[in-house]
Amino acid sequence: MFQTRQRLIASVTALLCMAQPIHADWADDVNQINSLTQQGKHPEAQHFASESLARGPGGLLFAGTGTLIIRHQRASIRLLLGDIAGAIEDAGVIVRANSDLLKADAGYAIRILAKAASGDAAGAEAEFLAGSEIIKTGPTSTFAPAKGFRENFLIESGAVANLLLGRLDQAEADLAQIIAADFETSLPMLIDLVETKKRSWTKTRETIARLRDGDLHAARELARHALQILYDGKETRNGAGFSTARMVLDTLERKESQRGAAVEEGLLLQAQQQLSGGDRRAAFATFVRAFGELPPSAAQDKAFQGLALIYPTLPTRPGLPEAARRFLVQARGVVEDKEYARAVGRYDQAIRLAPWWAPL
Repeated sequence: MFQTRQRLIASVTALLCMAQPIHADWADDVNQINSLTQQGKHPEAQHFASESLARGPGGLLFAGTGTLIIRHQRASIRLLLGDIAGAIEDAGVIVRANSDLLKADAGYAIRILAKAASGDAAGAEAEFLAGSEIIKTGPTSTFAPAKGFRENFLIESGAVANLLLGRLDQAEADLAQIIAADFETSLPMLIDLVETKKRSWTKTRETIARLRDGDLHAARELARHALQILYDGKETRNGAGFSTARMVLDTLERKESQRGAAVEEGLLLQAQQQLSGGDRRAAFATFVRAFGELPPSAAQDKAFQGLALIYPTLPTRPGLPEAARRFLVQARGVVEDKEYARAVGRYDQAIRLAPWWAPL
């Protein structure tokens, strides 16, 4: 009898942690919100969540917790939409409720991200400390996940917050910690969840490495891969656990778009003016810089066309820069170690620095 009860508790806990469908009307709303979010329909998802909260959850099974889960979903969506105040408001309800099935630290995790998204580093740190204290000293519940499980998912929010704030070393350290951590669970569904999240976090660590290299485009592609792992995961594709990965991707896409627009408007115009003024060497250098800084796009193609047009007319053609040579040496080294993805990244860096160099 005791073992049966424990299995029931474990199953309910797992289902609620992952926001999976169970036999209650509000679970249908949870699934619909998740589906809209995964499709990138964030305004529609927020509207649906607000309607669900306004009418109240149907069914008798953990209806109060259903309300909190939907509020948690809406908070995550509001973060993606840039509604920091709304996300903090929803998170505050979760913190105050401190439900047995959705503890207060879930609200603190949202507030960590909200403060980081607004550039408030001190505020994000304060929320992280408050959430950690709740986990360490707060009363536990038979239904709540293990403390180790909750601690590590709070650290995930801290890692993403540090990444958003540009603290790459700390973000990488946080991710390394939770990738190596024991989440203190033996439930197969939660084990699968953790394994999928760890694969996604590993890609996010690679994202940080590319950001250090200054390769924003490669970083964005790795962030996209990290998110796709969660979309495809058996235990994560129907859950709201992909909001942190989505925040990272959205942030990098905004940065890349902003940088691309600035480069396209500034550098390409500068190169054309230099070429019109007869300074072909300066125009060539500017086109090379634009090619290296722009993501693959029509504007990057224009930069390449410009440097290709000028290159044959230069009296002294440039050789291979030392920085590009170093990337080539690194690429060959990682090829020998059979780390092909890293090798491609190093070759790409070399090409961006010396697109005219035929042997590349």
